Amino acid sequence: MNTICQYGIFNFYYIQIVYIDFWNITNNFTIKGILDFLDAIPRVRAKVSYARFIIAGADNSWHDGFQLKTGMDYPTYFSKRYPDAASCVTFTGSVDEGQLRALYQSCDLFVAPSLYESFGLIYLEAMNYAKPVIGCRAGGIPEVVDHGVSGLLVEPEAPLALTEAIVSLLTSPSRLREMGLAGRQRLLDQFTHIHMARSFAQAYRAAIAGFNAESEGRADSEQEHFA
Repeated sequence: MNTICQYGIFNFYYIQIVYIDFWNITNNFTIKGILDFLDAIPRVRAKVSYARFIIAGADNSWHDGFQLKTGMDYPTYFSKRYPDAASCVTFTGSVDEGQLRALYQSCDLFVAPSLYESFGLIYLEAMNYAKPVIGCRAGGIPEVVDHGVSGLLVEPEAPLALTEAIVSLLTSPSRLREMGLAGRQRLLDQFTHIHMARSFAQAYRAAIAGFNAESEGRADSEQEHFA
């Protein structure tokens, strides 16, 4: 039976933590913090034995150089390095849009410890389903994830801090629910298509105004020079 945190229902059969490589093919798993996540899994299981982990997305170990370095893809690496935790992890491989939506709907916590995200669309995807999220203080992620409100942020490449963040939420059903609902509200308040279009329009207007002011300044300078 799944945990359904958005309705306040929580049982201890198991809970699902999902990690998604959003673009499935082009992303670099290493940049997405996959090794930090894999390192955190057995640490989390030592404290929360009912946790289950789903890692979705095509394995990119050949493209990002991991296979060349280790001779293994990520599922093989994990099962060999952390054999005691292998049974609680599912590597789905590439997923389509329908499967992606199902993963967001069924999970209890979304974790993506990316070392860099230019914006953080994957967190908004999870927040759209009222799921609490955990990410890193990197790139544009803090602009999306309100630390302590809609989710938690940790430093990049810090698996111990990531472990603590995951455990702190898994052991508090009320926080899971509250952060999930807060994230959904944050999405509606600040990140709908209308809000984002308005933000882009404001940015463009500011850029145009700055360009016009600079052009006028140059024109005035040239007039004074030739006067």
